[in-house]
Amino acid sequence: MNKKKIFTSLLCFSMLALAACGGNKGKEGQTSTSGETSEPAHVHTFSDAWSKNNSEHWHAATCGHEVDKDRAAHSMNDNGLCSVCGFDMMESVSIELDTDSGERIFKTSYMDLGENEVLRYRISGGHTGYGFELEDHDPTNLPDAVTAYTIVDGVKTPAVLDGHTAVNLGAEGKLYFILEASKLSSRDDVWFKIVERNI
Repeated sequence: MNKKKIFTSLLCFSMLALAACGGNKGKEGQTSTSGETSEPAHVHTFSDAWSKNNSEHWHAATCGHEVDKDRAAHSMNDNGLCSVCGFDMMESVSIELDTDSGERIFKTSYMDLGENEVLRYRISGGHTGYGFELEDHDPTNLPDAVTAYTIVDGVKTPAVLDGHTAVNLGAEGKLYFILEASKLSSRDDVWFKIVERNI
């Protein structure tokens, strides 16, 4: 066999070997020319249950990575719960007897509120024929910032906290009180109390 035929044979063999080996290069789960097997692309997995904090909810990864999906702000329903994840956005408080005044009240302390801070209180019932009066050390500060309503037997009714409107909460009824700091004329030293009045 002359040199030309030997060279041609070697060239063909090399091309066949290159095609056979190079065709797998870079494909996932197959062997490369170096003999190493590439890993399949990772697919994140997520919990069906909601993770949540005071402002948001999301589905956390279950695969060990610090990622999440479906992150969004809470959306509050009339009962004070997030309509998506069930997070309770209200602070449950009770009207209690004030030993100094003899009144049944829910009372806050002086506080400075952030520009977008929202106070949400769910106040327990248990009394009938009572009104509620909202008192503030600065009477001009609160009215436009407050939303109040009752839910009795599943029915939502706007509440007028003026001490002149009878509110029948019954044993299971609740009074909902929402204060939006962004609507206050002053957010410094905010103080108020809700007084239960026998009409």
